Amino acid sequence: MGERQEKFSGVVYAPFVVRNLVEGLLSKDRRDVRFSIRDGDQVIYDEFGTDEPLYDADPMFSNTVELEMYGRTWVVEIKTNLAFRNQNGYDQPTLILVGGLVIEILVISMLAMMARSNLKAHTYAHHLTEELRAKTEHLEYANSEIEQFVYIASHDLKTPARGIGFLADVIEEDLEEIIGPLEDHAEIKTQLNMIRERVGRMNDLTKGIMEFSRVGSDCDEGETQVSIATIVDDCVADFEVDPSQIHLTSNIDTIHFDSQSFRRVLENLIGNAFKYHPNRHAARVDLTVEAADQRLKISVRDNGNGIAPEFHDRIFEVFQTLRKAGEPESTGIGLAIVKKAVTRHGYDICVKSSPGNGADFIFHWPIGRGAEGRPLQKVA
Repeated sequence: MGERQEKFSGVVYAPFVVRNLVEGLLSKDRRDVRFSIRDGDQVIYDEFGTDEPLYDADPMFSNTVELEMYGRTWVVEIKTNLAFRNQNGYDQPTLILVGGLVIEILVISMLAMMARSNLKAHTYAHHLTEELRAKTEHLEYANSEIEQFVYIASHDLKTPARGIGFLADVIEEDLEEIIGPLEDHAEIKTQLNMIRERVGRMNDLTKGIMEFSRVGSDCDEGETQVSIATIVDDCVADFEVDPSQIHLTSNIDTIHFDSQSFRRVLENLIGNAFKYHPNRHAARVDLTVEAADQRLKISVRDNGNGIAPEFHDRIFEVFQTLRKAGEPESTGIGLAIVKKAVTRHGYDICVKSSPGNGADFIFHWPIGRGAEGRPLQKVA
């Protein structure tokens, strides 16, 4: 009987021990959760009453734990209270989620717009390319027609020019039969000579126009080659100058790219140096050819009268000439041919000159395939 009484006293007293333990070690003001302890259907400890301070009818988190206590199974149920909700129940996760969705939608929309814009750009670029190709073909055809017309017109002008020259000779012969030798009639002789000079100028002009129209049409990119030294030798012979008047310095001896146009350019520049020098026998030309960076750098420098800076651009225009009284006639086409030949290969030509200090014409030229390079220095 005494043993039963002791056990019964222990059972009745246990709830009071748990409550004292919780209140002593787990004070409510030190935690943001509430819990209850049950032994089967028997509630040992309970903090879920609606009258509890900070009671949360819909806790954010809850959990149930089973504990084995000396052969008995205690069920501990834990739930958060309003203090936990106040500290953790903010809308940041929701805002982050909403913000992320908005950003994702914006990114997708931007990518879609970029893809559509890219498609439009490609379509527009294709349209422009086709339009540009059509215009380029049209311009090439028009230029070809113009060049052909200029060539034919210039060629056809030679016939009447020759006819005029022939008529001048016939008139001179007929007049000599009527009035005797024309040496006694200086005015008539002078006028007939002027006719012949104008015919000669017309022939030079038509020849220059034909040559200008052909620039580029006979381009070759390696089909033929020409020695620079040979060009210099030909210039010496053509312009009837002393070989010592042309000095060549080059680290390449053969031109492979559009050699015919290259020859034409050098002949015009070297020819002008002698043609317009005040003392032809004192004229000197220094030709320098340097191969570097997959292109040629060419300099044609003379010791002539020089060119004023304000005319450095004008001299390359068609039919422009700086001829002064007493100087040889000029068609004004030679330097235009030079510039056209150089620029059609993507380069430019410039002149460094001032009055009394000669002129230095500098331009670049494609080096071509298989160019042979070696130091070359020659006085023609």
